[in-house]
Amino acid sequence: MFLTAMAELGVSFPLTYSERDMGVLLDADGEELLTIDSSGSMPDDTVSLIAANIVMTLNNAAGFVAIAAVVSLQGGSAE
Repeated sequence: MFLTAMAELGVSFPLTYSERDMGVLLDADGEELLTIDSSGSMPDDTVSLIAANIVMTLNNAAGFVAIAAVVSLQGGSAE
């Protein structure tokens, strides 16, 4: 039902996040869906963690098995 509703809105799954543009979520067609922290005021690691978790949650809701990237806020790097 969720996947059908999102398809009707023009969103194709699975989602991913841009490796080129920090905080930009993309649909399966590479179309920009959402930008996290468009002002650039948050630390990159925080933006990466938020993006990974939103992608994981929405992909899971759409029926895909998704595992979030692990981002260490204390270590300062994404794994």
